[in-house]
Amino acid sequence: MMRRFPLFLLVAVIGCNGDEPGGTDGGAEPVDSGVDSEVNRGVDSAVDGGPRRAIDWFTQTDVHLNHTGCTEIEVTNNGVTAKYVYYTAAATPAEADLLYVLLPGTNSTPKKFTCDDGEGDCAAEGVPCSDGSGTCVGSGYCNHVVEMGDNVAPGERVLAVAISYYNERTVNGICLCNDACYADTRFERIQGDPEGLPAGDIASSLDWFLREVGAEDAFTGCAEAPCDTGLIGDGGQTCSEKMEDICWGKTIVAGGSQGGGMALMIGKLKRARRVVQFNSTSDKRMSIRERDGECDYVGDVPPDGWTPEPAAWISYPGQTPPQDVFAFVCESDANFEAAGLNFDIIGLPDWTEYPADDVLGQRQTVTGPPTGFQCGHGAEPVLNPTADLRFANWWHFAAGLQE
Repeated sequence: MMRRFPLFLLVAVIGCNGDEPGGTDGGAEPVDSGVDSEVNRGVDSAVDGGPRRAIDWFTQTDVHLNHTGCTEIEVTNNGVTAKYVYYTAAATPAEADLLYVLLPGTNSTPKKFTCDDGEGDCAAEGVPCSDGSGTCVGSGYCNHVVEMGDNVAPGERVLAVAISYYNERTVNGICLCNDACYADTRFERIQGDPEGLPAGDIASSLDWFLREVGAEDAFTGCAEAPCDTGLIGDGGQTCSEKMEDICWGKTIVAGGSQGGGMALMIGKLKRARRVVQFNSTSDKRMSIRERDGECDYVGDVPPDGWTPEPAAWISYPGQTPPQDVFAFVCESDANFEAAGLNFDIIGLPDWTEYPADDVLGQRQTVTGPPTGFQCGHGAEPVLNPTADLRFANWWHFAAGLQE
């Protein structure tokens, strides 16, 4: 089922809203992820020993929004309904070896179908959208989980799922100048009281999914180091039972926009197998000065001459080491500069710039795409690196999986 791209050599919530996936001291000793060190450094090689190459991301127009083999389900617990899109090539979800979790961006919810014009609601593939202006096609969520779940290499059978969670409003828009708010807000949305969040927290949502598909024995109950909460408040917080019970060491956690920031924080709280971010993470104090306890301005982009300061939690080492953190941010994305500052603090290598560099990198960007191929927040039309199958070779590369 996996589409094979014309790679020269062999080798993952984006959108900050709407229907597509992206919509932003001290530490426990890391445990061995079981991933080869060459893979960890982002230079894993093809069978002949060369680096993995990028495909022509700007002209591969025949692979956009065409996977429809995923399964869409809903699970309701205590009045909270969570939504999922998932796929695995394993005989059953319980027989998968690895878990791949995709976290949507702000106000985005996983779904199997979307309208090819971005408007209206969908019922089934090929039927007109509810507003009559477009046709229902496979969503970017379906593209992503089918591509990642269609992995049958020995020991790497993947259960790939996009999950819903409470992701209303951007974290930057909520926190502005309040530095501690960034970590606290993400911590609550990752493992807070599910009944206090309309769509549930991430840990509860993921736990509900695993139990619904019968994969709880495969991906819960592992003996792992407890959460490192030194980046939260005074460091005296503890993680929920569900958060501690999930086998994060067997989990590749990815996300676009707000979801990418959630993935990064999960990687600081727990030792994940990999962390993958798309057009994220840009958490930053929105001002270098305050007035009467309020920000000097409100908005996502500071006035000319003002430099946002990265949120303090970004610099906390946490449990997942930098070599297992991967990021794809388009140069045209409105948060490119802020994300770059944060990646410097995390310790990621410098940008690999396509098309100047025709290889895949741990910190990947695309520069200078032709008209019609802008991507990221604030770009129209959007070429979505989380949803569009043109970028699937980087998804596999970042996840450390064979393609």
